[in-house]
Amino acid sequence: MEAIFEPLAGLFGVEVWIAQVFFTILAALLLEFAYRRFVKRIRKLAEKSEHLWDDAVVYAGMRPVSLLIWSEGIIFAARVACPNTHSLVLDPAILSVVQQLALVMAATWFFFRLVTGAERAFVAGQDQREQGVDVTTVAAIGRIFRIAVLLTGTLTALAVLNIPISGF
Repeated sequence: MEAIFEPLAGLFGVEVWIAQVFFTILAALLLEFAYRRFVKRIRKLAEKSEHLWDDAVVYAGMRPVSLLIWSEGIIFAARVACPNTHSLVLDPAILSVVQQLALVMAATWFFFRLVTGAERAFVAGQDQREQGVDVTTVAAIGRIFRIAVLLTGTLTALAVLNIPISGF
């Protein structure tokens, strides 16, 4: 892989690993750009459909997937830079934990937004059918689900950090 980056690094007068880090971040940027264009098209298709639940799924996934794209790109670039910088922050063990925490955070954020979108879709669906719905009850159930999602995400993050919650 270094054979690909050596001419580029020589062209710009930087070390090979710096060019690799730059192109890794550039690849994450381009992937994020392509993802945003893809989501824009999917959102338009979801808005045209009769089903309200697909809107909720598209809404739920937009930002957490962006978080994953950027976190994975930055972590991959940090893994490339690690052997050359001798920084404690770029230690592979720390990067592995950060990667797992980013995944837990993105999953928690996705499910949190999914519950919010499902709550909105349920109320909108009931309004379209002209069936009465107690919005307060739906909001309370949505809050309970969001609290459950946050608790699950927090407990998972604590497990990733090897923090025991049982007291032992």
